[in-house]
Amino acid sequence: MSDKVAALLSNDFIYAAMALYTLALLTHAVEVAWSIKTPAASVKKTKLDFSRTEESEDLAQLLW
Repeated sequence: MSDKVAALLSNDFIYAAMALYTLALLTHAVEVAWSIKTPAASVKKTKLDFSRTEESEDLAQLLW
């Protein structure tokens, strides 16, 4: 493998990693946006309902 081919392959891996991290960020943003819901208008609460995020939290703690 020549130096030029190795450099081009390295650049391709960098762009692939950037695309993967971007996809992961967008996926996480969508998950967070849909998992947190505000209480109904009839209920006079100011707290958000984080009960649906507990599964993600458990998984994150397991991986960390």
